[in-house]
Amino acid sequence: MSREVRAIPPAPRRSVRWSLVVWHRWPLVPLAFFLLIYGGLWTLMLFFASAGKPIDDRKLDTDAQTIQGLVTRVESTETFMEDGSEAVRVNYEFSVESTRMFGFSFAAIGPRNGDTVEVQYLADAPHVNRIAGGRLSLLGDYVTTTFIITVIPGVAVLLTWIVGVLRLRDLLVHGDVAVAHVLAVRTTAWPVPVMLRVHFSFRDHRARECTGHHWVRARSRLGLRLSTSPSSIAIVHDRDQTHRHHLVIADEFAT
Repeated sequence: MSREVRAIPPAPRRSVRWSLVVWHRWPLVPLAFFLLIYGGLWTLMLFFASAGKPIDDRKLDTDAQTIQGLVTRVESTETFMEDGSEAVRVNYEFSVESTRMFGFSFAAIGPRNGDTVEVQYLADAPHVNRIAGGRLSLLGDYVTTTFIITVIPGVAVLLTWIVGVLRLRDLLVHGDVAVAHVLAVRTTAWPVPVMLRVHFSFRDHRARECTGHHWVRARSRLGLRLSTSPSSIAIVHDRDQTHRHHLVIADEFAT
């Protein structure tokens, strides 16, 4: 075992293989891509479905100008307003600074063809308009909600994995090497790929005994080494934080 420990390069070990560290906390990667890809697709679909209208409704709620408009057509729908009343689609026209504008919005049953109604619009974007008391969209702002509960957590999970990979690489580059005594190796078949759960103990540079466990891919170099039931194996640990440690073999360092 001492020969195997001596075969590991001294710190700093710039020859750490990336294939060793990228598998660290690998379940975070599919979780992150699931949240980012599927969450992103749902966000895009909802965005195109609403075309930004929930956002325009909020702008009109807080910063709208009012002008008189003329109803040109009223169409029935199978939707409802927020208060549960039946909604109709109202088409109308109005003029802003001698410019004839057209629009439509949803409102409760009431307006008829030829009626004069109040129209709300944005002063800097008069094409954003609606009947006073109506809505541009009967959908809630699901775009923002979906983005918050899928894409943002996906980015956070991906960054967590990246930070974990970089921290592990830093540990393997600068950590102390010791001999870990293998206490038990158990195969856990339910994950894909198959994983080994290894329990071990080791002594740090002050001869204090430390224990820990480590998940290892069964088909990795380290996993194949552990499958031979060794009594001891090399471990790299942080001198000040011994709970940060990682089982290694000399083959995992490029020569």
